[in-house]
Amino acid sequence: SESIPDRPSRDSAVPNPHISKELLDYLQSIAKSPFLNATHRDSALRVSPWRGNKTRTELSRKGLVRAVPINPGGRGRRFQLLELTDAGRELLNSFGITLPRGRGRGGLEHQWWCHTIAEWLTGLGADCVIEDDSRGVRVDIAVAVNGVRAVAVEVEVSSGHEIDNIRKDLKAGFRHVVSLIKEPARTRKLHAGLAAELGGDAVRASVRVGSLTTYAEILATVMRVV
Repeated sequence: SESIPDRPSRDSAVPNPHISKELLDYLQSIAKSPFLNATHRDSALRVSPWRGNKTRTELSRKGLVRAVPINPGGRGRRFQLLELTDAGRELLNSFGITLPRGRGRGGLEHQWWCHTIAEWLTGLGADCVIEDDSRGVRVDIAVAVNGVRAVAVEVEVSSGHEIDNIRKDLKAGFRHVVSLIKEPARTRKLHAGLAAELGGDAVRASVRVGSLTTYAEILATVMRVV
C-alpha cells in the first residue's frame, strides 16, 4: 500500500516516519480498543498472527507504541498491551483521527486493572463507577449499594500513596475501602502498618489490603458484608 509521510514528532524513534494504511489502521485500533491483547486484536482486524506481529514490530520501531506487560495472576497468562506514545497520538491527530477519552487516570496498566475489576463487579450485579468523584474525592472504583456509594476500591500499581488514599476514602464517608496492590512485599508492609497509621478497631475492620491478582477473592468477601 502507498506510504503516507508523517510530520516529525518529538519522541519518535524515526525522525520522519512513514506509515502505510495497514499500520495506520492498526494504530487506530490500539487507540480505540487499548485493552485487546495481540491475538484478539489480530482477529478483530482479520490479519494473520505473522502479519500482526510484523505490524507491531514496525509500529514499535517507529516509536509509535510501547509495550506494557500485564500479569493477571492466577491461571491467567502474562501478556502485553500496546500503548500509544506521544508520537503515536500526534500521528493519529495529524490524520484527523479523534482519540477516545475517558479511559481513566494513570497509565495503561492501571486503566486495564480498573476496567477488569469493574467488569467483574458488574458481573456480580454491582453498580460500579470508574474514577468516581461523587463524594468530593476521586476514587479508582466506587461501588454503589442501594444507590449509595459504599465501597471504594483503589488500584495501586505503584507504591507510596496507599495509606493516603485509604485515609481520604474513609474521610469521604466510604464504609469499606479496598486497597489492591501490585507488589506482594508492599502488601505485607501495609498490613503491619495499618493499625499504627489509621488506628481504631472499627476503622481497621472496614479496610482490606491485598494483592491485585487476588481481587476477586477479596472483593467477594467485602460484597457479602456490605
